[in-house]
Amino acid sequence: MGEVLLDVRLPGEPRGKGAGRAVRRGAHMGIATDAKTRQWMSEAVDRLEEAWSYGPLDRGVGVHIDCIKARPKRLLRKKDPDERMWCDGKPDADNVSKIVCDSLTDAGVLRDDAKVALLVVRTLYAARDEGPCTQIRVFDVPPFPTSQGDAH
Repeated sequence: MGEVLLDVRLPGEPRGKGAGRAVRRGAHMGIATDAKTRQWMSEAVDRLEEAWSYGPLDRGVGVHIDCIKARPKRLLRKKDPDERMWCDGKPDADNVSKIVCDSLTDAGVLRDDAKVALLVVRTLYAARDEGPCTQIRVFDVPPFPTSQGDAH
């Protein structure tokens, strides 16, 4: 990972981008986003704008997202580990990446989410002593490795 350009923690339950639905407004068709997605993105954009004081990045960057969900009661037994655990349920990692990358663009951190050259999304259950959140790190991508053993 290269230099970290932005590191923001968004408190609250993580969310994936909801599926849009087609709506007609007069003669025009459009896609409507559900209210929960709009609310999450609005709060995320506000926090990202507060943390970012530069113009939009117009170069390839990496984005690392930790989607940390509240630990369900079934994982609060004494025999369960205290640290974070992998989560294999909702929200889907691909939907989390969509809502975060769209929020980064709307907040003016990225000119276009197509500039994300490297993306890592981890979905986790919170440790016993932590609450749910979405941790977002934007970083410079290192030069592409050119050794013979790397897959291209």
